[in-house]
Order: sequence, then C-alpha cells, then structure tokens
Amino acid sequence: METEQPPNAAASNGHAGLWIGDWLIDPAANELKRNGNVVRLEPRAMQALLCLAENAGRPVTREELLARAWADCIVNDDSLSSAISKLRKAFGDDSKEPRFIETVPKVGYRLVASVQRKAENNGEPVAASIPFPIQQPETPLAPPGNRRRWMAAGAATMLLIVAAFIWQMRLRGDSALPVSKTALPITSFPGIEISPAFSPGAGDRVAFAWRGTKQDNWDIYVQVVGAGNPLRLTENTAVDFNPAWSPDGRFVAFSRFEKGKCEIRQVPALGGAEVKLADCEFNEVPALAWSPDGRWLAWPDRVQTNEPFRIVLFELASSQKRVLTAPPAGTLGDLDLAFAPDSQSLAFLRSPVPGVEDAWIVKLTGGEPRRVTTDNVKVHGVDWTPDGKHLVYASNRGGLFSLWRSAIHGGEPQSIGVGGGNTDAPSVAPDGKRIAYELWQDEANIYRLDLKQPSDAQATKLLFSTRWDWNPAYSPDGARIAFVSDRRGSSEIWTADKDGANLAQRTSFGGPLVTAPQWSPDGLQIVFDARVDGNADLWLIEQDNAQPRRLTTNAAEEIAPSFSRDGRWIYFGSNASGAWQVWKLPVAGGAPIQVTQNGGLVARESADGKLLYFTRREQSGLWMMPVAGGAETQLLDNLNPVDRDNWLLTAEAIYFISRPTPETPTLTRFDLATRKATALTKLSRFFYRSGLTLSPDKTSLLFSRIDRWESDIMMLER
Repeated sequence: METEQPPNAAASNGHAGLWIGDWLIDPAANELKRNGNVVRLEPRAMQALLCLAENAGRPVTREELLARAWADCIVNDDSLSSAISKLRKAFGDDSKEPRFIETVPKVGYRLVASVQRKAENNGEPVAASIPFPIQQPETPLAPPGNRRRWMAAGAATMLLIVAAFIWQMRLRGDSALPVSKTALPITSFPGIEISPAFSPGAGDRVAFAWRGTKQDNWDIYVQVVGAGNPLRLTENTAVDFNPAWSPDGRFVAFSRFEKGKCEIRQVPALGGAEVKLADCEFNEVPALAWSPDGRWLAWPDRVQTNEPFRIVLFELASSQKRVLTAPPAGTLGDLDLAFAPDSQSLAFLRSPVPGVEDAWIVKLTGGEPRRVTTDNVKVHGVDWTPDGKHLVYASNRGGLFSLWRSAIHGGEPQSIGVGGGNTDAPSVAPDGKRIAYELWQDEANIYRLDLKQPSDAQATKLLFSTRWDWNPAYSPDGARIAFVSDRRGSSEIWTADKDGANLAQRTSFGGPLVTAPQWSPDGLQIVFDARVDGNADLWLIEQDNAQPRRLTTNAAEEIAPSFSRDGRWIYFGSNASGAWQVWKLPVAGGAPIQVTQNGGLVARESADGKLLYFTRREQSGLWMMPVAGGAETQLLDNLNPVDRDNWLLTAEAIYFISRPTPETPTLTRFDLATRKATALTKLSRFFYRSGLTLSPDKTSLLFSRIDRWESDIMMLER
C-alpha cells in the first residue's frame, strides 16, 4: 500500500530552499510560498518537483521520476500523472501553454521555469547559482566572453583558449574520447581550483575544491558546465577536498581535515545539511571515489604514521570498512584512485617514494593488484574510459605534465595532448564525451635573504624562470650555487655563479625526479638523489661537464645525501632495514653502514665533525648523536616533518623553519650555546620542499618561494 511519507524524505530535508520562478520552495515543510501565500504539497509530489529541479531544462523520464518519488512501492503512471497535475495546480500552470512544467511526449516532463537557490543572507534568489543545467545538454557551450569574469580572467581566458589539446589515435574497441582542437575553461576564478569530478550521466556539472573569492578557506563547489556562477556546498572552517558524486547525482561526498582529524562526509548536490559518513586516519584530506553501483566509497588510509597508505573500502549500507590493498612496507603506498565503470575493479596509483607513481588495478573481491604503467615517473590522478578498457592519467613521462591513456592489459601509453602549462587530475565524464582536468600555471623561484637585516619583504629574487627552481646549495667557497630546476621540462641539477650568472644544466635524466644537491667540502663534487628506476638512488657529479655517476643500485630508497666534514663519507636516509634510518657510504667505495637505530632521514654533520644532527620521517623535531655512535637525543621539538629538508647547521646555530600555524612558515635561529630559539622573519609563499642554504660568510640565506600558484579547471569536449 502506498504511504504518504516517502523513504527518502529525510534526505530532502537537507536541501536548501529554492526559487522556481517566483515561488520559494521549502522541501523540509513540503511547501510552496509566494507573496504570503502558502501551498502544501504531498511529499511524493515534492520529491518529483525536486527531481525536475535538479535536472532543470532537460527532459526527465517517467522512470526517473517514479524511481525518485515512489522508490518503496510499485505504482503505475497514473500516480505520476496525478502528482504532476497537483504541481501544475499549485503553480497555476497550464499544460497547453506551460510556464513551469512541460510534457515531453513519449519521454516524461521538463521543468522550464527558472531555478535559483535561496541566498543565505536575506532569502532572495541568487541568480544562476544552481548546480544543474538551465539549458538542454545538447546546447553548445557559451563562448568564454559570456561567462562570469573574475580577477584577471581576461588574460587568463585568452591564454587558456590558446592551450590546444590535440587528441591522437583511437584504440580499437575503445569508446570514443573527446576530440577537440582547443581546451575550454570550466572555471577561471582567482586562485586554485582543483579536484574536478564530473556529475553522473552527461557530465553537465563539475564538483571541485576552491578557496573562494577571498581565498580564505577550502570548500566544495559545483559548477554548471558553460553557465552561471558556482554553487558553494560547504562552508565549514575546515579544509574540504576531493569531491565524489553519488551515482544518482543527488549527493557529493568529500574529505574534510580539521585540527588533526580526518572525516568523510556528504552533502546534497543542491546544498543543505551535511552528514558524516566515516572517520579516516589519513593525516590530510584523502582522495575519494564512489562506486558506480552506489555500494562503496574508497579512499587511501593508514593507522600508524610510519605505515604506507592502503586503499580501504567503506560499505555505505553497513558502515563497515575493509582494507583492499597491502603496499610494501617502507613505501609511501597507494594514493589516487577510481572505480571501474562496472564497479568490479579499482584503479589506483602506487608510490614507492615521493615523486614516483604508477597505475595499478585491483579487483574489489581482493587478490594481488596488477600493474598497468611502468614509467617510474610522476603520475597525478587517474580515471577510466567509459568502456573500462583504458586508464586516463596525468604524467610527466613526456616532459611537462600532460594527459595520457594506457590500455589496462598492456601496450605503449598514448598521448592525449599537451596544454599551455601542467595538466593534472583528469576526470572523464560517464558518457565519455568530456574530460575535465586541472591546468596549472605556477612557478617557484630562489630568493636571497640578508641575515644582517632579515626581512621577508626585502628578500631579492636571485634564480628564476617561469617554472620551478628549488633546493639551492652554496658551494664551500660561496662562489657557486647548485640547485634543482625543471625549466626545461624535467627536474635536473643546475649550477650558477653566486650572482645567478653562468647557468649550466648538469644532468639530463629527462623525467625522473631529481632532488637535494649537496657539495663536497672541496667543492669538486655534487651528490644528489634521483629516481631513475622507480626507487631513489644516490648519484655523484665529480667534475664540470662529466656524466653523473651512480653510487647505489639496490632496491631500497636512498635520499637526502650530505657529505661528512672531512669529505670521506656521504650520509643519507634509507629504508634498507625496513624502517627509515640514517646511513653512511664511503666515498672511496665500500658497503654502506647504518648510523641511527631509532629512526632518521636527513642528516648533517657538525662543523667540528663530532656530532650528527638529523630529522625523522614522521616525527616533529631534530635529534643529535655522536658521530662515533651513542645515544640519540632530541634537541628541537618544533621542526615539522614537512620541513625535513628546511634546516641547516653552522658552528654556532641551527637555522630552521618553524610553523606556529601551518600557513606561517617562520625562519628561526636556534643558538647552540644558549639553547634559545629566535624567530627571524616569516617567509611568505615558502615552498615546503624549498631547502635552505647559507653563504660561507653567514650573511646570505637562500630559499625557494612560490611566485605564481594558479589552477583552472579545463575541459575537452567531443
């Protein structure tokens, strides 16, 4: 027997008020309001109206409407016709000349009235702030000139339109992907828009994360493709990232991080009350995926901070978690992820060490995952083609980050195209006609700070390009600087004179991540780490114009090298023992020796060569121990793990980055004699992998600063 209260009435109460034409819709009260008049609706009629509003401008089939409003019982079309008749009566509408609900013969119904969301401040409608289309999906996108302009959008739009993506080669049996000569912006707002996710069906909406016009807080937004302003779904002071749509398009799940706590939550796609779904142990906001059959949510998680991330499945019906993957100990683990269209498999990115990722696939029933890509370079984001035969991802395998496609059963990756910057985080629409992705325009440059008058505002730009320059290191005589740059596409070791002149590229690996150059005490060698075969190894440049020589070749990770004061040893961090410890390697040749026993990563020897100072991978602080061996003693407790590279040692002091808050990196001096720490200056736009180096006369400090950090969401459309 049909009941008056539909099973999903509680969910409808989460919707914010909507304006349909000049009527204010109150789903919680099942009421229409206009000029003081109130018309009550039956709950099922309200559900049918909400379904029409969520799909405003396009025909909604009778089956969709029946599934929404009568999901708990079997009825015929008469029930739907009766509900539509009552809606028309409530609006004072005429079926022959409809102003609200139009009958689409042999299909269903279409809402033709304007739909707007109720503003939070005064209840007045907000024009074009709805997360659903106001025209039929077949309507072409409006030209960029007709879209909402934000700060500096004129120049940005011109640049982005020029960024052409040429789609190459269709594999046999593959459902067609977009073929487009140009990339069109979905967003062009100030700041960074990230984590795009297409809505189900035709993909006419894109959920994403953005800090808003004031750039003050990360929240989840929804943008209609080609029309209107974005709808803000979350307004918490926490960090909200990584939206994922429910298969019916009614909800958006997302990950939230606040005060050291991670949660998975959901919010109605029209806006409204949030619901907490689960806790997560991830120490930031994890990537999130919702299975097409609606049964599962999945995200990377871990219990202990020294464990690798593994994929967990969360069953929505039972609220139970199940661990799906088990990456090797000592690795970073499993990160970005996406469900296959048939909900039977999951693609994910496995990272043995930061800067190296490859795509893998695992069955939801369990078992050993299968590796798809074998590039051992950076991969950011992954999604499936609609036929389930290929993975789409962003990678720097060709130099700049661009979009690639790989068949899940092997074969050479195929380039989808290269844009006007770095592409990232692709999202394929369920019908395969659109791909959204992040397009980054960013740069980091190396600055010089005068320590006689340390002021962030007075720091001067020394080494710069339109790309990323970081990890500076003064030579022992102060005459030259080694640093890392990707100014020619891939990260490589470069050198320059102390004034920035005579730039020279010293390595040409062409893709693998290269970091952490350090000079030998005599200034004739530079040691660094590089991820040529997927794991990090130590390499040595021995003289000008010579090819670098590989120092380590085992399967473990060796990173963050530094020379001993006498030049006989190279200290480094390694997980060769199963846990990250400091090791040392004789420069003249021989077996490496483990130095620390309780954890270690980045090490520096004291000026007199008697003490070793070091950080640990997942612990805040700085430790010291005798070089000859002995007790490991904590010296500082406020050096954050993200700043493991951002400290240096002199005979008198330690310079390091402290963070009173995560977004206020502060250059701090710790006096070794008095054991007193003094904050010198805040370093705005400080890059967390910057590195620090001090000139031999101790007057100039070099660091890396982000001078441009923008991302728009772009789209290729068939």
